Amino acid sequence: KELVAALARWGIVPESKALLILSEIADTDNVYLSARNIENLKLIAADQLNVFDLLHADKIVVTASALEKIQEVYSA
Repeated sequence: KELVAALARWGIVPESKALLILSEIADTDNVYLSARNIENLKLIAADQLNVFDLLHADKIVVTASALEKIQEVYSA
């Protein structure tokens, strides 16, 4: 319920396809357990980011730590 409420506060309606990028994902993480039950939400680790997921999403949510990880992994 809290994750759905947070997504709504960020302007993500249930009908839109959302991509949530985290710095890392553990199978026991509460965000992972919550996100897998939301229909149009895809959860991905920053080091597993790909163009298909970016283009397929209507909205993208990135945590600050994930943004740092993306810059670390994909910077030239």
